[in-house]
Amino acid sequence: MKRIEFLIALALASCLILSIQCGDKGTEPKPPSGLVGTWQWVVSCGGFAYQCYYADSVDYTRLITFRADSTYIETIDNATVFSGRFSVVRKEIWGSDTANVLVIEGYNFELIIDSLTITTLVLTDHCYDCFVGTYYRLFPI
Repeated sequence: MKRIEFLIALALASCLILSIQCGDKGTEPKPPSGLVGTWQWVVSCGGFAYQCYYADSVDYTRLITFRADSTYIETIDNATVFSGRFSVVRKEIWGSDTANVLVIEGYNFELIIDSLTITTLVLTDHCYDCFVGTYYRLFPI
């Protein structure tokens, strides 16, 4: 009986050691490959009055770039206005719903990735009555 107890204890200890060794290695997750690239702002709609602002009605070009090394760069007329590191996490939003959320270091709030295709990115501010921004990918990717 003691031999069986010893074998069970040995098996449990082996499982514990293996589970610790196979756990998270502390590496940063890589951004979704479809997000990497440069995106040009097209339109933003939202706010209490749900107003829309279109890129063709302003006198500047706004670009956001996501690099494979998790660097985020925001430019207006080719001048960098913000840069930092970003990550995409699966997170609970609006109660029990979950979504992919873009977290940018130093940014005032998180952005929900509403839609991501080869040509279009839709980001929503993670707050009530905030804005939804649509971006088109600049090619080549």
